[in-house]
Amino acid sequence: MNPYQVIDEKNWERAMHCMVFRESVEPAFCVTFEVDITNFRRKVKARNLSFPLAFVYAVRKCANEIEAFRYRFLDGIHIGQFADMLQRYLESF
Repeated sequence: MNPYQVIDEKNWERAMHCMVFRESVEPAFCVTFEVDITNFRRKVKARNLSFPLAFVYAVRKCANEIEAFRYRFLDGIHIGQFADMLQRYLESF
C-alpha cells in the first residue's frame, strides 16, 4: 500500500508555496521566540535523556501538528500557534 497521495497542483491551495520552495536551494525559515524550559529540562535530566534530542523531538512534534508547517508555509498566526503549542508540550512533558 502506497502511503503517498498525489496532489493536483492546479487545484491545490498551497500550489504557489510549493512552486516558490521547489526553486529554492535550501527552503528554510528562522524564527526566534522565548519558551520556558525549566521543568522540561529538569524532567529530561531526571529521565537521563539527551536534552538536545528531547528538545528537537518536541519542536518537530509540535511543528508537524500544524499543517501549514508541513508545507513550510509560515506566517505570524502559525508561528504564534506553534510557540503556544510548544510551550504547552514542554510544560506537559
